[in-house]
Amino acid sequence: MSIASVVQERQSTCWPLHAPMKPPKLDGIQTLVVDDNVAAGMLLDIFLRRLGAEVVVVESVADAIRCFRSSPPSLLISDIWLKDGNGHELIQWIRSLSDGHLNAIPAVALSADVTVQNQQASLISGFQAFVPKPIRLSALVLTLHHVLEQSTTRWN
Repeated sequence: MSIASVVQERQSTCWPLHAPMKPPKLDGIQTLVVDDNVAAGMLLDIFLRRLGAEVVVVESVADAIRCFRSSPPSLLISDIWLKDGNGHELIQWIRSLSDGHLNAIPAVALSADVTVQNQQASLISGFQAFVPKPIRLSALVLTLHHVLEQSTTRWN
């Protein structure tokens, strides 16, 4: 599969056009948020918990990998540019795992770097969607709805 086809296939998830009838239910979904911006992490924690998710927030790639090894999440939301690495490296590590359930978890990239190159790199590295910062919660809801709807992962 060519880079262009991967980008084209996934670009529709960057800016979902159709609003869901209601916010996605995240009841009990183990969600790992990776963001070195404490305020952004707190905002996501509060918002996702209101949707029913069980949330763990970490600030680094190393902490995310430790969490992933000890208690694998069902959903990943990660900033791209982190203090000790980047979200591209993290999602590539996850996608390289041999466990088919773990390496297929839905993953959403976040970044204030909204260049086309960064969005494409996020999709190519393994994220299903890209949400720009500052985060508009309505855009995140649409994106989560789309990513979870398209996911082959079962939440039961």
